[in-house]
Amino acid sequence: MVTYPADENTIVAVQQVCGNLFSALLVPLLEAAGAGEVNTEVVPSEGLHLQGDYVILEVIALIALLYFSTLEEDLKRAKVDDMKKAPEASS
Repeated sequence: MVTYPADENTIVAVQQVCGNLFSALLVPLLEAAGAGEVNTEVVPSEGLHLQGDYVILEVIALIALLYFSTLEEDLKRAKVDDMKKAPEASS
């Protein structure tokens, strides 16, 4: 059985807790990765010198971008909002 929160405040609270938990889990990982460096130089003194923590954050951002740009879910909240606006627009 799956239950869904009925109140918007509950949804906001769950998002805050999950976001804070994710951030707390990333701190030790990024701290360890910050000591490393990624060099993209083919020719000495040219190219990018990126710290490992920056690379991990960029990978996370790209994964999120790819996931949400290809997401084709039914936007139920948008449909409800559109139905509420439709009677107002016709009057």
